[in-house]
Amino acid sequence: MNKKNAQKQTRRTSDNLCKFLAEKYPDQIVEWLFGIKNKHLKILKTEMQRESIRADSAILFEAENTILHVEFQTIIKSVPPMPLRMLDYYIGFKRKFPDKKIKQVLVVLKNTGENVPARYEEERWFFVYDVVKMWEQSPRTLMKHKGLLSLASLCRTRSDGEKL
Repeated sequence: MNKKNAQKQTRRTSDNLCKFLAEKYPDQIVEWLFGIKNKHLKILKTEMQRESIRADSAILFEAENTILHVEFQTIIKSVPPMPLRMLDYYIGFKRKFPDKKIKQVLVVLKNTGENVPARYEEERWFFVYDVVKMWEQSPRTLMKHKGLLSLASLCRTRSDGEKL
C-alpha cells in the first residue's frame, strides 16, 4: 500500500472510531469538549441535505437548545480548507435549526506539524470555532470516562514517555 492510500485508510479508521465514540458516549464527549454535564443528548443525522457534506459527529443538547458539533480530523489539509468546512457546517446547521445556538470543536487527533487554524477569515468575514489538539492534552480528563480511554493514548506524555 502506498503512503497516500495508507493515510486514507488511517483517516477512515480514525473517523469510524471517533464516530463510534461520539454515538456510544455522547454525554462523555460533550462533558469533555463543552464542559456540559447532561445525559439527555440526541445524536443528529450527520448528512446535510443541500450537499453530500458530512460532519463526523453532530450532537444536539436539548436542554440548552444548542447544537454541539464535534469534527474529528487526523490531518488539516482538505478540500475545501478546514476553516471553510467548519463555516459550511455552521451554516448548514443554522439553516436546519435557525433558533438554536451552535457550538463547534475541531478535535485534531495527531500532530502532523501543520498549522491548525481556529477560524475562517476573509475580507469582512470572521468565523471562529474551538480547537483541541490531542497531543497537547493531558490524558487525566479522558481517563475519568471509560468511553474515552482510547483517546487518552493520543495525549501528551512526559519526556520519559510516561503519560501525564
